[in-house]
Amino acid sequence: MNKVLLSLLFVGGVLPATFAAAQTSMSADDMLRSNELVMDALMQRIQRINDVSDRQTLIVEHMKMMEI
Repeated sequence: MNKVLLSLLFVGGVLPATFAAAQTSMSADDMLRSNELVMDALMQRIQRINDVSDRQTLIVEHMKMMEI
């Protein structure tokens, strides 16, 4: 289960950054730092949630927010 969550988080973090970088003037380093902060915050929220279905809901909401 943890491998699936990490895979989803990786895809959820990398794809939006790739598309957004093509659309903005933000530097690649700034985009990466911004994306890392978002993913760190998401991981902290996920770790605080005990119920698996609530974790999945949080991941899905994050992916929708990132337009995946």
